[in-house]
Amino acid sequence: LCQDSLDWSLFLRLINRHRVMPLVWHSLKRIDNPSIPNNTKEVLGNRAKKDLLTAFEQAAELTRLIKCLEGDEIRVLSLKGPVLAVQAYGTLKLRHTGDLDLLVEPAEIWDADRILQANGYLRTIPDYPLSPGQDAAYMKIRKDFSYTHPKTNIRVELHWRLCQNKYLFPLGLEQLWPTREFISLGNTRVAAIPRQELLLYLCAHGAHTGWFRLKWLCDIAELTGNDHRNDMLQVCARAEELGVTRVLAQGLILAHQLLDMPLPASLSTEIRPDRTVQSMVSLAIQALSNDEHYWSADNTSVSWMATQVLYRMKLRKDIRYKLNNFYFYTLWRDEVHTIHLPKLLSPFYFVLSLFFWFLSLLKR
Repeated sequence: LCQDSLDWSLFLRLINRHRVMPLVWHSLKRIDNPSIPNNTKEVLGNRAKKDLLTAFEQAAELTRLIKCLEGDEIRVLSLKGPVLAVQAYGTLKLRHTGDLDLLVEPAEIWDADRILQANGYLRTIPDYPLSPGQDAAYMKIRKDFSYTHPKTNIRVELHWRLCQNKYLFPLGLEQLWPTREFISLGNTRVAAIPRQELLLYLCAHGAHTGWFRLKWLCDIAELTGNDHRNDMLQVCARAEELGVTRVLAQGLILAHQLLDMPLPASLSTEIRPDRTVQSMVSLAIQALSNDEHYWSADNTSVSWMATQVLYRMKLRKDIRYKLNNFYFYTLWRDEVHTIHLPKLLSPFYFVLSLFFWFLSLLKR
């Protein structure tokens, strides 16, 4: 492939768009094909060094923050980030660095918020104080707060649940904590999601976002490639128990079609012919092939928003999940935070959000 006439400038942009620079550089450096332009190698090599340095900085900061939280007796699980790099790839250097994701109990979210801000982090989403009523409404519709450290530029997402729709992946810290897996980062052991549930969570996360980045499928392929056949049988049984068989099937089929990951025989005969799963796979391939803003409500037409809603309705069969999607699509709008309601009246924020959303459509 390297010997073909490639648009290497576009290639570099696609690497950034799909967040796979460390994996691409690892492969191209090993091949060392003379057809690869020297400036392309130089750009990738410099990015790889910078990314690895960032990965070490993030790993150090992650262990520091976890110690601060645990020192206040807050239980915390690390999601994705440096921990997933070690779980899936066995090293920090092969996975793109992004945010640090922390999962705590909903009842401890404000204590964790206080600790992050005491450590110099500024909350960016939402970037304004929440009244008790706004707090209750916001935590129903969202899954996390976002923070940035102004000096280090490290970003943290503080989660109280794993998915926007609480029924998409119906496990929280309370259920995951007893079987947590410990990952070593330097001299510190960090608690992480157990491997079996981790694969299911990554499939749920990827499915909700439409799999618009190859990075997420690479995680699935690497994580699954290290499991034995009996483990995959247990994963499929666990998926059936949690009602996430469709999202597991979609993730594994995409990794099979695009990355040549072997597909478990037990999944192949039962799920592959499923028309709903196949339509989910087709839509994900469209999202992978298009611009990275393909799924963003702010960058797409109303007609595509309808397609997105219908797609997400397919991810689970049960009615509670489908009804809960309405919470997500009554988005928390900027206009709403200026209206202060008592906590008992917090459900009216969703009515107000719909009203303001409708007004914005009329303006368009």
